[in-house]
Amino acid sequence: MEADGRGEYRKLQPKSFPPRAQRETAEGRYWNEFEKAALVPQLGGVTHVEFYPLAPYHVAISASTRVLLYDCNTCRVKRQFTRFKDKAYSGTFRGDGKLMCAGGETGIVQLFDTESRSLLRQFKGHTKPVRAVRYTQNYQRIISGGDDAVVRLWDVPTGEQVVDFAQHSDYIRSIASSPVSENLWCTGSYDHTAKLWDSRTGSCQITLDHKAPVEGIQFFPTGSMAVTVGGYSIRIWDLLAGGKLVHEISNHQKTVTSVCVAAEAGPASSSSSRILTGSLDSHVRVFEVGTYTMTHMSKFPGAILSLGLSPDNKTLVAGMANGLLSIRRRKKVTEAKDAAGSGGAIATANKYKPRKKLTADTYRYFVRGQSEKAAEGDIKISAQHRRHIAPYDKLLRKFCYGEALDAALETTRPQIVSSVLDELSMRGGLRIALQGRSSETLSPLLHFVCKYIQDPRYTPLMIKMSNLLLDLYSGMIGVSSAVDSSFGILHGKIKEELKYQEHLMSLQGMVEPILYGSIRAVPESIEK
Repeated sequence: MEADGRGEYRKLQPKSFPPRAQRETAEGRYWNEFEKAALVPQLGGVTHVEFYPLAPYHVAISASTRVLLYDCNTCRVKRQFTRFKDKAYSGTFRGDGKLMCAGGETGIVQLFDTESRSLLRQFKGHTKPVRAVRYTQNYQRIISGGDDAVVRLWDVPTGEQVVDFAQHSDYIRSIASSPVSENLWCTGSYDHTAKLWDSRTGSCQITLDHKAPVEGIQFFPTGSMAVTVGGYSIRIWDLLAGGKLVHEISNHQKTVTSVCVAAEAGPASSSSSRILTGSLDSHVRVFEVGTYTMTHMSKFPGAILSLGLSPDNKTLVAGMANGLLSIRRRKKVTEAKDAAGSGGAIATANKYKPRKKLTADTYRYFVRGQSEKAAEGDIKISAQHRRHIAPYDKLLRKFCYGEALDAALETTRPQIVSSVLDELSMRGGLRIALQGRSSETLSPLLHFVCKYIQDPRYTPLMIKMSNLLLDLYSGMIGVSSAVDSSFGILHGKIKEELKYQEHLMSLQGMVEPILYGSIRAVPESIEK
């Protein structure tokens, strides 16, 4: 493309390929409706996330020496609980939302009034930091566990300890209260086990071997199953079967730190529960209960320490080790449909609302007429605009083929590089652009060929380039280590592609007789 009819240079048009089809499922659409809200910085890592049990489902986070209650709609702090001498852990609401308890670095469990923020009780007994705190199902007792490896049960009205359990041998980092019984709860420890306790017998009923330090534990809504996370694995247990391992999942690349079980999350077409897990690999993954397959994955800007999904499944909150709090609200997808349905008369009335008179106090006044089209018979005067020409276009215009190819490679865009190579081939200057190169200028070209030779969109062009480069620079093999390495990678890519082609050909040979036999069998069945 050298010049058009008026003698002007026509710019090179980069190749355009049809977009690759991506199959979007109902599950993916559901979780993608959670909008990315502003990240709220904290004074330290967000170690725990807990939703208020009643609408509008505010969220309490434990970070540094405070427990903060956030409004999920505005992402602003509603209340602060700051009666901690050191770090605060595991801020947890009672089922009616009137009380909140939290552990701390000092080993004291504190009980607060949610509305007035006044300190009501202090439960002292732990000798080391208390990392996990939970209410029992009847709201009358609090379970706590910490780095002293002791689980303690406290009576809220009297403030006294009811019983303690010292069967763990390492730090306790997670506690889950049974949703169906006030006497059952589970604890997860760094001794690689999770234990099911019964306050009626005062002993451990079931021990679950997770085979890694347990970071989080949750009951299923039915209370008959539980999920533990820690290390790289997620394990699902059947408690009614005596702690039988039902399934194990290992999709995360780093330690799994948090888990959340949502009863009715997911699209309307699926009625099963979902398991959400957060990890130090900065990802939240969603698994479907029943098949235990991963249905969605979300990336966050930091290692995840805590995770929570609101009871109405409309707010997803993640706390990160870098001190960021992410609050994602699900889009209100039904508002537009409602407005188009019941509010159709109002929409029609607004459609024919008269426009304001155009005056000099509006921007539209100064741009009026610019979008008007010329009528038939009008004289058209075309404005002369300065055209922007890319560096590779300028060099092609001067017939500097080698420099034009280098300029295209600097863009790192394969569409532009392949377009320049096609243009050079059409002009008969491809060999001129490739020859006479040193190892420094040859390496980027070889790197490009190695990267895209297995891409079906560029494979024919890259094969042609490979043959030319081997013809021109076979004598340089053994002279430059960089060139030797690039040719070695190219050889490996071609060998791998040929292996794939052989497998495909053998597969085609197996499938064709089956298809042929099925086609021949159709007329016989019709005749019968």
